[in-house]
Amino acid sequence: MRARIVTGLFDSIWRKVALWQPPHVTRADVLRWWEEGWAIVLGAIDALKPEDIMHTVTIRGEPHTVLQAINRQIAHYAAHVGQMVFLAKHLRSNEWKSLTIPRGKSEEFKKMAPKPPKP
Repeated sequence: MRARIVTGLFDSIWRKVALWQPPHVTRADVLRWWEEGWAIVLGAIDALKPEDIMHTVTIRGEPHTVLQAINRQIAHYAAHVGQMVFLAKHLRSNEWKSLTIPRGKSEEFKKMAPKPPKP
């Protein structure tokens, strides 16, 4: 009886896994979603008037000024960007190119001449 229950359980799990097919998503799709999402965020911020910034909004039962809410949301986005970078690094493995100074290259970086600031 136990064997049948365990076998049935695994069979059920494998059927569910077999039914799930990840959607085909291209780099262009991801970049389009990225741009569309930021256009919405920046559009909402752009629509604010100076007098709106100190109004109170409630998020999860807590009062925040609009400015605090924006800061909270941007920090939330930063955490998700960190998750995406972590996954990209994991998926690319040895092909990954560091976004900053590569590990073990700090001394080499310090010796480089500084680049002039962008205008």
